[in-house]
Amino acid sequence: MGKNNHFSGNPTHRRSFIATMFTGALSGLFLRKGIAGITLLQESVFPKFSSPEGPNNPMGTELGIVPGRVAWAHDPKAVLWNETSGNWWDEAANDQERIVTMVSKSVQSITNEPTDKKAWKALFADFNKNRGKGNKGYSKGEKVAIKINLNNDRTSYDDTPWINTSPQVIFAVVKGLVKESGVAEENITIFDAIRYVTPHMYDYIHKAFPGLKFVDGYGGLPGRIKSEWTSAKITYAVENKCGPGIATCATEADYLINIYTAKGHPATGVTLSAKNHYGSIDGRDHYYIKGAKMGYNQYNPLVEVMGHRDLGAKTLLYVCDMLYSCYHSDALPIKWKMAPFNNSWPASIFVSQDPIACDSVATDFLTAEFDARTDIPVGVNAKGKKVDMSNCDTFLHEAALAHNPPSKVVYAPNGDGVKMQSLGVHEHWNNVAEKKYSRNLGKNKGIELITI
Repeated sequence: MGKNNHFSGNPTHRRSFIATMFTGALSGLFLRKGIAGITLLQESVFPKFSSPEGPNNPMGTELGIVPGRVAWAHDPKAVLWNETSGNWWDEAANDQERIVTMVSKSVQSITNEPTDKKAWKALFADFNKNRGKGNKGYSKGEKVAIKINLNNDRTSYDDTPWINTSPQVIFAVVKGLVKESGVAEENITIFDAIRYVTPHMYDYIHKAFPGLKFVDGYGGLPGRIKSEWTSAKITYAVENKCGPGIATCATEADYLINIYTAKGHPATGVTLSAKNHYGSIDGRDHYYIKGAKMGYNQYNPLVEVMGHRDLGAKTLLYVCDMLYSCYHSDALPIKWKMAPFNNSWPASIFVSQDPIACDSVATDFLTAEFDARTDIPVGVNAKGKKVDMSNCDTFLHEAALAHNPPSKVVYAPNGDGVKMQSLGVHEHWNNVAEKKYSRNLGKNKGIELITI
């Protein structure tokens, strides 16, 4: 095992850590004093997010058995962390059975099937049919790689209190694969190829599914396999710092599942399924992905990562973990103000076969919640800053229209000169109160958000 977790279960250490965060990096921010003297960010720090295309104006091609469908499971009783003791990932702070049900009902919803077994069979069959493998389900011996987000576990094998993918969501997805699809545990790999799989994550999943493989960037603790990389695999249209190599656990897999965490991000404004694959490649660019600075109609390497044959094109299912979420990638979870959350945890999961639709929905939630808030404490993240979410959907425009993108760049990441087609459908909801997309409004195109 790794070092003792000096945050876990120790409120005194947690308060000390948070206090340290509150003392740094405050110069240059426009601040005001809030209730009880807590320093808060002023409303005018950044402009409000505003999409150029407006609401309910879909672009791209809908994907999925039910085209463009995103299932939204919300269960306030599933997450119970009291913020004063333990950690957000603790077993006592999460109702595993409720989270299993959230994932189960979501998978049934996006496949229009009444049972888990039929729903998972339909997912595999649809995937294989669309890739010329015939209308068949999962076959014995095929490998599944699950990309998770451990971005905040990047300094050591010590558990950190900042938010990453929930182990309870991973458990729920693995249970579906093993119990409903018959995938042998030894054929499933959980990975973040550049970070550390820390004890709280490994121990929880390994205890329930001891045959699973775990790949991280270091291989420094029992049960962790050090990542290996392919030679050049991804062809980028514009020279950038993204690596061409892909983790071999992804290239060797027959299927991928992308489990990502909905958060704000200081470069992209939001970090979702596309940027989750920055843990699947051997180099990362943060210049071309800066939506606030680059604006719309610009090249974005996230599109090529999303569409490559060994990454997005191999992805069976997208699961957006929003049980706990935050306005910054390097931060503790924070409770949400907007309805239906009403100053509680978001306690939500989004599931879809369409990555652009799923990311579009998550973007609407993140921008609606965090772009307008003025009561976010400064200092709960490493740099003590709220993030600029303006233009944060630029990559979604490019990806939805990858065959003819606004930038006019030729996205052909597989090295064969063949342009990618649309990676899914993008649009914004009608308003934050109703949260309705085009198909919810009776149209035959666009996104359909179904509440579980």
